[in-house]
Amino acid sequence: MYLERYAELRYIEEKKAAGEYDSDRTTRQGDLNAVVTQEIAYNFARAFHFLGFLELAAEYYQRALKLPISRLAESGSGEEESLCDLRREAAYNLATLYISSGAMLKARELLKEYCTID
Repeated sequence: MYLERYAELRYIEEKKAAGEYDSDRTTRQGDLNAVVTQEIAYNFARAFHFLGFLELAAEYYQRALKLPISRLAESGSGEEESLCDLRREAAYNLATLYISSGAMLKARELLKEYCTID
């Protein structure tokens, strides 16, 4: 699949840039699967949102929120980067769906949980 190959190549390029790439070792498939799955769910949600299938968009945004963060999104110092973590974007887009449907409380809770800076 195109997105899987794209994520694999992006992962390899990031490792090369960081000087951590070992061409003899295979890529960590678990990390790639987490990124690809979250990214695919988010992309499906965006497509459904654009096409006006709001129920399907909400379902896929919720899937993207529930999927685990990949180790690719964690830096060596223990801090998380938002490079591969699409939860903020999914939460914001899902909140806009909730607002347009009148569910202001759900939107507020979602934005408070995923989109606020402590």
